[in-house]
Amino acid sequence: MSQTVEFRESVFGMVTEQATGGHPELISYVVAYAGEYTTLAALASATQPITLGGVLSTDVVVAFISFTGSTPRILKTTTPTTNTITFIFSGDPNTGTAHKVMYAVLRAV
Repeated sequence: MSQTVEFRESVFGMVTEQATGGHPELISYVVAYAGEYTTLAALASATQPITLGGVLSTDVVVAFISFTGSTPRILKTTTPTTNTITFIFSGDPNTGTAHKVMYAVLRAV
């Protein structure tokens, strides 16, 4: 099986098209947004939504967490909706520690 990666210009900048078996339309995403979020103690909740204008419910979010302190939490789900990304942890992420979430929002082109 052969696999090639091709680059082309788009309104989002340089786009990677991964082509397998001569079908470049199989995978085509761009990173629309990327950033870092620090959990908020004021929410006192396992659900931590952030507002990010332009995010669509059809986007794909890739997220990683890091923490300091004594009470680590697991990032269970990351859900995009219109203008919002909601992170759901295994418990309140601000009990004894602060968590940082690094995320990238991928959009199909």
